[in-house]
Amino acid sequence: MRVLGGETRSPLWTQIKADVTGCAVEVPHAPEASAFGAALLAGVGAGVYSDIADAVRRTVRVRARYEPSADAGHYQYLFDCYDRLVCRLYPAYVAEDDAPARTYDRARPAGPAAAGGAPGEAGGAKGERGAGPAPALAADAGKERSWRR
Repeated sequence: MRVLGGETRSPLWTQIKADVTGCAVEVPHAPEASAFGAALLAGVGAGVYSDIADAVRRTVRVRARYEPSADAGHYQYLFDCYDRLVCRLYPAYVAEDDAPARTYDRARPAGPAAAGGAPGEAGGAKGERGAGPAPALAADAGKERSWRR
């Protein structure tokens, strides 16, 4: 993956991207990526390069490369927590025909949500917007769904 722009000035932020995605992140040498890209397209249009891939291969130089850390598993745990939270807060946004991106093997957290007592889930508060089982979740009782498409 290549990242561009001002955010590439932060080695910490770029390393976090590599850790979270599990992909190597490259930072190109060109400081003004938009202008550089426009110049490459102009070069393709003028016949200097045969196509965009040729232009990139001949001109783009990598200034830095960040590899994912071996101990970056805590980001996956934090993302799983976030994903579960979004599913509970916005069950109406999970499409009925949306296949789950993944299921969770870990036990559900303690509290009202674990017992099905959260609003919008079976056993939740009545009279609230979205109260009752969410159609998308009722079909997969006991499984969690990802809000992402």
